[in-house]
Amino acid sequence: MLDTAALRGFLDDVFSKFGSYPMSVFGGVTQWLLTFVLPVAFVAYVPASVLLGKAASLNVPAFVAYGSPLLGIALFTLAYRFWCHQLRHYQSVGN
Repeated sequence: MLDTAALRGFLDDVFSKFGSYPMSVFGGVTQWLLTFVLPVAFVAYVPASVLLGKAASLNVPAFVAYGSPLLGIALFTLAYRFWCHQLRHYQSVGN
């Protein structure tokens, strides 16, 4: 993709609007979407709940909640490798 400004704006909007609320204020389907489809909850809510000792109130299993930092490291590594791979196919938008 050469122009991702709209996608970046959309994701920034979703993370800034929905990421500032606890997941318990949303309904079941929205909680699931913000946890597993677009993982807004894994950015701050799940790790913060674990650190504050409130992992029992999460809608994910305890091993997933406590493993979220490791999952974050693994996903960062995967994204970095993907970025390095795609960097070989980079095309400038020109100017």
